[in-house]
Amino acid sequence: MTAPTITIDLGFADSAYADAVEDERAPGLARGWGLLFMLATVALLTAAVPLPPPPRAVARIQLGIGDYALRGSTLYLLESALRQTSVTAVNAADGRELWHYAPADDSTFTDVQAVGGTVVFSSDSCQTGAGSATAAVDAATGTELWHRTGAPLDLPGAGPLEVLTEGAWFDRCGAMLGNGRPTTGVLTWRGLDRRTGVTRWTRPIPRGTVIALDGSPDGTGYAALVDPADRLSVVDLLTGQLSAPVGGLVTRSERWFLATLGSVLFARWAPTAPGTPTRLAVTALDRHTLTPRWVVAVPAPRSLSSDRDDSVQLRPCGPLVCVLTATGTMALDPGTGAQRWTAPRAGFTAVPGGLLADYTIGAAGPAGRARLTSIALNRVIVHDPVTGRRTALLDGWRLLGVDSLRNRLMIGETLDDSTVLTWLTPAGLQPFAVVAGRYDNCQISADRLACVTNVDDLWLLELRSSQF
Repeated sequence: MTAPTITIDLGFADSAYADAVEDERAPGLARGWGLLFMLATVALLTAAVPLPPPPRAVARIQLGIGDYALRGSTLYLLESALRQTSVTAVNAADGRELWHYAPADDSTFTDVQAVGGTVVFSSDSCQTGAGSATAAVDAATGTELWHRTGAPLDLPGAGPLEVLTEGAWFDRCGAMLGNGRPTTGVLTWRGLDRRTGVTRWTRPIPRGTVIALDGSPDGTGYAALVDPADRLSVVDLLTGQLSAPVGGLVTRSERWFLATLGSVLFARWAPTAPGTPTRLAVTALDRHTLTPRWVVAVPAPRSLSSDRDDSVQLRPCGPLVCVLTATGTMALDPGTGAQRWTAPRAGFTAVPGGLLADYTIGAAGPAGRARLTSIALNRVIVHDPVTGRRTALLDGWRLLGVDSLRNRLMIGETLDDSTVLTWLTPAGLQPFAVVAGRYDNCQISADRLACVTNVDDLWLLELRSSQF
């Protein structure tokens, strides 16, 4: 028996309210003056008042074709990411090489995860187009522990497992990542012991399954599956256990199907009388019981063409669920479905200090993970996740890195051939250095920065105590 549910009609998005959320002024300041004040402060600090000396340069490395990862006290250089990738581990304290690792085959690596004494290298085959491979090495020596085919999922926490995905490219990089199409072959998730590579569980997903992978900000812990018989089930990606399939809830033809924040969600056009405004009915099911948590009706313009999706998206917004329509974004409470705020149309990603707004989003669903530094290239906009209020709008600045240890972002502004390095915190802007060169992106550890310039110079820098 299905539990009774209550449908909440959220009414029509009021444009005046949406504008107020977007442009709400800082207390005691006329609109725009808060931003002007902050920018004037930066100008004064960078012109009239000398900033502290720049961070101490530990090493300068020509990166070339490849990538890098700063993990704790070690910098990993991934060389030749378009063919066999060799990895060099560098001591971030003094720039000294620790060890070098090269796989026995032609594996390419683009990502590094370090947990305890184990380092896992993997490839983002959805971006490179190459085959997927994962290898684990000893963090102290670089000695290979195991090597397998497949790409790892981003699991929550730092548990002892790596879950690898094996299957055809268009299933791993399309169906699994939410393009709404069923798998064309068997896709397999395999849970491995991170240290030994021993298989702890295996979960094959049959051909013809529609998948919604958990998009929670703390990691992917489960996936919702709709099988060829239109039955819904959920697989726990920490244990490999699959719930009993339930029919009559969703079908494989759902346009908007999402798993996040402990729920399985779907949206459908709600029945409306001719001439009345159209709405989307958004339903949230509990991931464990598959019983309804809530149903809400969201105002959404709809075209007369049956093959249009009308720019609708159903996606996570950090700790909230967002419904994107042609006219804006509505944020819903994941527990109750209550409207939290509305804003002009944008996608939002959880970052330290708020939600990073992305106004470049299209009508298609997510196609995989994107680097945040690739989103905010020349404009940084951050919103408060509780109220939706815009807390920062910085034109001409770019997001350089995320400092998760201190709950802040590092942003930069290019002036001539130098870059102003600035911390963006809930309290405001804190410029801390001007460095030579045009910095594109950085990674941050306790007291080190690793930054790449527009000419592929990789600088390993030590932060001074005044720059924390």
